[in-house]
Amino acid sequence: MPEERKEKFRDQFKDWVERTTDRRLEALSQTDASRLMSRFFVEEVIGPLMPGIVPEDDIELQNSIIDGPNDSGVDFIYRSDGHVLIVQAKLRGRDRDEEAEAVGRFLDAPQRLHQAVTSKGHKLSAQLRELVSEIDWETDGFHMFFVTTGKVTRPVQDRLDQGAISPDGIGDFEERLDLQLLDESGLNQYWREARSAGDFPKATVPIQFVGDEDDRPWCHFTDSKKRSLYVGEVSGAVLNQLYSQHRASLFTMNIRDYVGDTSTNKSIIATALRDPSNFIFFNNGVTAIASKITEDEDRNILNCERLSVINGAQTVRSLRRAATQRKQGQGDQSLRDVRVLLRIVTFDFPREIQFVQDTTRFNNTQNSVKVADFRSNDAVQKDLATRFYSLYRGGKRFAYKNKRSPSRGGELSISLEDFAKTLHAFDHGPDDVAGGTRYLFDTSAKTGGYRKVFGDPDHPLTDPDFKAMAGTYFLCEQVKEIWEAERAGLKKRKEPLRPALERKWLVYYVVGALLRALYGKLGADLTADIRCLYKPNQWMDGANPAVVDLIGRVYSIATDVATQSYEFRAEDEESFRHRNWFRSEQTLQDVEKNIERALKFQTSFEQFRLFPEKGTR
Repeated sequence: MPEERKEKFRDQFKDWVERTTDRRLEALSQTDASRLMSRFFVEEVIGPLMPGIVPEDDIELQNSIIDGPNDSGVDFIYRSDGHVLIVQAKLRGRDRDEEAEAVGRFLDAPQRLHQAVTSKGHKLSAQLRELVSEIDWETDGFHMFFVTTGKVTRPVQDRLDQGAISPDGIGDFEERLDLQLLDESGLNQYWREARSAGDFPKATVPIQFVGDEDDRPWCHFTDSKKRSLYVGEVSGAVLNQLYSQHRASLFTMNIRDYVGDTSTNKSIIATALRDPSNFIFFNNGVTAIASKITEDEDRNILNCERLSVINGAQTVRSLRRAATQRKQGQGDQSLRDVRVLLRIVTFDFPREIQFVQDTTRFNNTQNSVKVADFRSNDAVQKDLATRFYSLYRGGKRFAYKNKRSPSRGGELSISLEDFAKTLHAFDHGPDDVAGGTRYLFDTSAKTGGYRKVFGDPDHPLTDPDFKAMAGTYFLCEQVKEIWEAERAGLKKRKEPLRPALERKWLVYYVVGALLRALYGKLGADLTADIRCLYKPNQWMDGANPAVVDLIGRVYSIATDVATQSYEFRAEDEESFRHRNWFRSEQTLQDVEKNIERALKFQTSFEQFRLFPEKGTR
């Protein structure tokens, strides 16, 4: 059989550009193409591999792409949970060398950005200044990627070896910096790894253990439920080989992956290369799960099916880095001399996925945890995935992603987190007002927001409840399309955006609050009408222009109310801060009061029924 053609980053990027912009890559300017390349890299590569440092919200993603003058040599910057992701992309011709000057400017960016917000030494765009102002330069970890389809020449490598310039007065910056330059070969590798991030290794994985002084390779324990726990030592070389063969598929169930403290990662590498005899004492080890384990005692091997590292991705990937550095002459110790504690727990697949989820959660207590992942196996989430699969828009099927996974061609993805944020925003306000994402996925009845959105997490939805949820989501999708079109028009005309409408979550809330007030005046059942919106094919994209027109009119009034609320607060409050306005309970109260004021002058409300033919209660 002919060898399967491996996917290449450049080809996939070209296809993605044509799908998302309806333009050929060759028709774009180099600047536009490079910015799109940075987004593609962040969204399609870094997202699956390092989900904790990439925005899942489309608007946050768009806002993190730096466009226009005074970009300080970066295309993308985003901060989340103490991690700062900075990307610069260069789309070069196949035979063109990368420019050392461009790499140098990127490596100098941290110093320029820091100076710009501390001493105003450099001019930044308003967008970039606001993003940079959120960085904690004393404690945050930095992940810097310069990605290029050009060739890495000796001058480029020499400049890279010099490293990034630390911000003034920040002595330990380099300890918290993960800096990578990826050429076309590196991009191809990262792309293929990202594609396999959601799948278990396809083959049975053999793991060779190191015998103790009595040549016993492992300790084996079982419990009353027939689960097994194997504990033993493996060499760093074995873990390096596992990663080389299986890449991201080795971490399918690991919710954090490789986004920990960069100084910790560097310490792991340094210990492996310079003090291997103490590695097992300094390191917490690695924990994995497997659906089935078969012992091969003659060779000290455990053959593992559906193997996944659930804690210790930093250790495994850092050992891979150590092996690379040793090849480059930066260390003199073999990874065969490194001993790592390995625990492997068996589970019954797929019946005990909840057990795996709990095991993963309790083995991961570090900061960058995507709390939404812990809810992905709830009965209500699996029910939503099944129900959305029967809905279409424009000939494309919806795919509800209760688990993070790459989107497929021909489907419309709805992520668990975006869905939850949308419903909470429409009914209760942006989740930032109540405590953010952690609050939103807290299942406690008194303090959490999860049950407000989904009800009992352990039970599937009733049919009316699903229709109300889906109808709310698609109503907000229509609002988002109007909002995005308005923003695009203002940008095209070079007119200022309305600051009150920066975030879609608040727009959803104001639209919801206005509809609730209008239906209250009518004595009509808003939820019943929203349920009628659950099939987008029946009303969106010209199928029912009257409904779309009504949503447009509600949007116009609602956004005027939001703008008025913003302007009143900005004028009255000396300590007014733009970002805090979106997170304040007072903002929601102001919106409701201003809606009541606006409706005092309205004499007829029937025109605001989504389905006027249904009558009132």
